[in-house]
Amino acid sequence: MMQKPIWTSILLMGICALPCCQTAQNASRLNQSALYDPPMVSLKKGAVYHFVEGDLPGNGQFFHSDYSYQQAFLLGLKGPRN
Repeated sequence: MMQKPIWTSILLMGICALPCCQTAQNASRLNQSALYDPPMVSLKKGAVYHFVEGDLPGNGQFFHSDYSYQQAFLLGLKGPRN
């Protein structure tokens, strides 16, 4: 009966030692990337936004990230009410 918990503990300690299970040295950079990929972005009316592709005047448009768009498509969610 004591053998099973011991082997389970050893297995868990072995898995935790794997490099893929350890935190990254530059984890702060990974956390900052979430600031640049919000689920939805709204453009203010009258503001001009500069992109590599060109300037875009804001008219209150909403843009979804790829992940939130896929989730909305899969779950059949509706967009925000204006």
